[in-house]
Amino acid sequence: MKQGSLLKNQIAMNLFIIIIMFGGLLFSIKEYNEYTESVFFNKARILAADQLSEISKCFIKGKFEYRKDISLEYPFVVVDLKGEIIYSEKPSYVIGDRVTINEFIQIDQSLFENDKSIVKTTFAIVKEEGTVGFAAFFLPREKIIKASKERIIWNIFKGMVIGIILVSFILMFHSLYMKKRLLLPVKEMIESSKAIIKGNYDVKVIKAKENSVMSDDIDKLSYNFELMRDELKAKMERERELTRSQKELISCISHDLKTPISTIKAYSEGLRDGMAAEPEKVQKYANIIVDKTEVLTKMISDLLEHSNAEINQLTITPREQYMNEFLENLVKEIKGVVEHHSMDFYYNNNISNMLVSFDEQRITQVITNLVDNSLKYGKKDNGKIGIDVYLKDHESFIAISVWDNGNGIPVHDIPYIFNKFYRGEKSRNMSVPGSGLGLSICKYIVEKHGGEILYENKGKDGGKGSKVSFSLPL
Repeated sequence: MKQGSLLKNQIAMNLFIIIIMFGGLLFSIKEYNEYTESVFFNKARILAADQLSEISKCFIKGKFEYRKDISLEYPFVVVDLKGEIIYSEKPSYVIGDRVTINEFIQIDQSLFENDKSIVKTTFAIVKEEGTVGFAAFFLPREKIIKASKERIIWNIFKGMVIGIILVSFILMFHSLYMKKRLLLPVKEMIESSKAIIKGNYDVKVIKAKENSVMSDDIDKLSYNFELMRDELKAKMERERELTRSQKELISCISHDLKTPISTIKAYSEGLRDGMAAEPEKVQKYANIIVDKTEVLTKMISDLLEHSNAEINQLTITPREQYMNEFLENLVKEIKGVVEHHSMDFYYNNNISNMLVSFDEQRITQVITNLVDNSLKYGKKDNGKIGIDVYLKDHESFIAISVWDNGNGIPVHDIPYIFNKFYRGEKSRNMSVPGSGLGLSICKYIVEKHGGEILYENKGKDGGKGSKVSFSLPL
């Protein structure tokens, strides 16, 4: 539908009203002119009709004999069928003269123009034997006007009256239309804007359309205002969530940073105070400080990744590459790390070397993070860590699972393990270092690739190991 403009509609309405009023005026002028030639003469014929019956009685056996006992109000002239004037009360018509019948019975425009106070009207005089003559009556104009004053007024002004009535109805409906399409939406926008100023983003503009096909500017304005309100509401909720997340971040990370910082401080003071005199002890203190520094570095890195994910600035740059070549290079590094922790490593790949679109750096981050969790929480004696690669969902996704034979986690903790800062009480009681952000970041990366990440215990109610699987679309 072609979009209209409120201004254009208003201009069109004003022009329409002007046309109606002008048309009514022209109609009234036309009615007035027609009245002088039609209404006046019709009324004159009605007034003269009574005299005509009296005049017809004066024709006896085809001859006209005027009776003195007849008193007629209006002067008249009578002619016979030959055009001879047989009776006249007008000096301009002389008895015995002849006139042309056709001219006589027609309206005498010259008379009307010369004497606007007189109106002439003619009749045929009809008896039983047929037409016997013609009579012309001359009536005062004032008499006609007085007799049809109401009709005159109506005929002259009915065009304007009808036009005014039509305009009144149009203005009434137009005002209702403007109230519904202009005033009510504007009022709603005013109320909504007042609420927004006070921090309430839930006052909707009901008149806003639910689609982008608009009929006029007010519809477009109300629709765009509602889009703006929804956007402001979403941004405010996002800011509130970020503020809450920042408070949660400070609270949680201050607790997790306290232990490694305290350890580094204690061993640094021991070195400063000479508590480690032997070279072996110095080396031991230095190694502990380095290890705790690495823990802090990892936690700070996780915090940075989490912050970028929170504001949607964690860069994900997928590109097509062969999955098996990528995994083989990564597995070599992981195998060395796992075996360094005196644990067995297993790698099972059931897919062909296919092209997959993914961000190599981010998927490496996901897999190493999952392996790191297995190293932290897996069995220290006879520990096992494995990576399985396979196709799922009718070969539309590639799945990668990282598993271990550790303690697993309690069933009631499973729904929360991908939440930021959630590590579970068991993990905290074990004094395992970490920020609690690793799995949250992994979830963000996988979902940005169009996949999903899931956790499951290999045994019932925890125990016998954990398994985290994520998928990538092909």
